[in-house]
Amino acid sequence: MSWGNKILVCGFYGYHNLGDEAMLKGLCHWLRRCGCGLPLTVYSKDPADTGLRHGVGVLDNRYAPRRRAQVEKWLRHRWAIATHRFFILGGGDLLRDAPDRDVAGEWLQPLERAIQAGKRTLVLGISVGKLWRPETKARIKQALQQVNLIAVRDHASCQRLVELGLTPRSIYVMSDLALEAVVPADRRGDGGGGPHIGISVRPVAGRNGQSSDADFYQQLANLADTLVETHGATVHLFPFQAYPDDFRQRHLPPVDDETAIAEVVRRSRYCDRLRPLPRIASLDDLNHRISQLDVMVGTRLHAVILAAGLGVPVVAIEYAPKVSGFMAAIQQTRWTLALEDFTAPKALDLIDAILSDSVAVRQRLNQSVQTYRTSMAPVDQALQQVLLM
Repeated sequence: MSWGNKILVCGFYGYHNLGDEAMLKGLCHWLRRCGCGLPLTVYSKDPADTGLRHGVGVLDNRYAPRRRAQVEKWLRHRWAIATHRFFILGGGDLLRDAPDRDVAGEWLQPLERAIQAGKRTLVLGISVGKLWRPETKARIKQALQQVNLIAVRDHASCQRLVELGLTPRSIYVMSDLALEAVVPADRRGDGGGGPHIGISVRPVAGRNGQSSDADFYQQLANLADTLVETHGATVHLFPFQAYPDDFRQRHLPPVDDETAIAEVVRRSRYCDRLRPLPRIASLDDLNHRISQLDVMVGTRLHAVILAAGLGVPVVAIEYAPKVSGFMAAIQQTRWTLALEDFTAPKALDLIDAILSDSVAVRQRLNQSVQTYRTSMAPVDQALQQVLLM
């Protein structure tokens, strides 16, 4: 069967998660920067949004409830693999185990189909999380031994693949794809008021032994209240995964950062001093808002990554290995708090330390991020060899 000189991209896209959309935007930018201007088709949970947002072709990846729709979806996906020369599994925390579902298996399946079809395959910008199922480990090893290029986004992920039996020389470590989407913005002038602190808010129940969200939301509210009382701060609450009304009504998503933000505001004594942000549709708007902050407290990885890329000091709440992996990669582990140890006083101590030496903290952060981004040079060359030769 004939195929076109096109790239099929599979990842967590169209779920209205701004971090994942930043990775897709970064991937598109990276490909163009490397001279790989081939047409893209992207798996998407919301094809209309993905096509409009990124200007790419889309492959409908929505759940098909009926048998006939399932068969039609299967045929469309097989046809897409058959008619594209390249397949990218790209961006995100895709290869990991979870108690309630086979996360790695869900993402490996289309990659395995592309390998079986003889396509040139790339695994780019991923994290490898906690793995405890022997069958998951064996499946990852078998699939990744056959791909043409592997590039993970932190050294811890590289080490996990080596422990599975992959050859270290076959694995590149690259900077997170979202950094390719960062556009520097002018910071606001110092108006003489208190600091502007950002907090990305998300549900955490089920992560790192957290049985519910209530205690975490209360600690965030306590942190915001103390920042208002002691610093005269303006606290901006960022939703990274939020939805248009029609998407929310149609899919009833279990994770909704706007709902989480409302819970934090409800627990605060200074509701009028908090700035709960509604859904941010544009990545450019998101980057601009982050760039105006003095500190970002990140409970989502890409709140941390985008802030760091924009030179905004971060306090990272480690809810998964990918968070500590990134903070270690940019030499910022001092500013990391494990989710299970997170309290308002501990976070406030770190914020105070940053604000008391903000110029030096920003300088060190910018230097570390620049060093981290230089890791892309050899990956650029490897990407060009796979896609252009």
